[in-house]
Amino acid sequence: MRRCAPMTRAAPATRAAPMTRAAPINRTAPINRTAPATLPLFALLCSLGAAQLAHADPPIAPAPPTLSQLGPALTPSEFDAYALGRTLTYAAQGKVWGQEQYLPGHRVLWAFTGSDCAHGSWHVEGGDICFVYEGNEVPQCWRFYHGPQGLIAEYLNGTGSDRSAPTLAEVGQSSTPLACAGPMIGA
Repeated sequence: MRRCAPMTRAAPATRAAPMTRAAPINRTAPINRTAPATLPLFALLCSLGAAQLAHADPPIAPAPPTLSQLGPALTPSEFDAYALGRTLTYAAQGKVWGQEQYLPGHRVLWAFTGSDCAHGSWHVEGGDICFVYEGNEVPQCWRFYHGPQGLIAEYLNGTGSDRSAPTLAEVGQSSTPLACAGPMIGA
């Protein structure tokens, strides 16, 4: 790949060169395939700084919306209508956090990435959606919002640095049952 010469600032010209008219194209002449036809274009791109643009960092993606920009939280019935019969994949800070399959009767099947599945259920406490799983009877309460690409889940247990879960974003969904590692296969 050709590289542009370093850009230098030329001294201002005192007089512009006169423009000349290009010769007409001879469409019957044989094409010279050995001439570097791209050289003038390459020189023009270099003079415009295209080489620097081609190696520039990509533009920064816009920040995800804050919870206050998402509007009101989903009601429990809106959440149930959205999630029932689906397996949703959630991510935190760009990394997959886990998957949850939403079953009839407010039952769920949850698995952290790379972990065994846990059966559970969800119920409503004060308008929030709270999950209880086998082996952990402490309700894990969340608020769900419609985000630009799916659900956004705000963890409500604890405050500040005491929170054990970040805000999650839905990054995928399927009607396929959750694939569980270990002895619990499906629901």
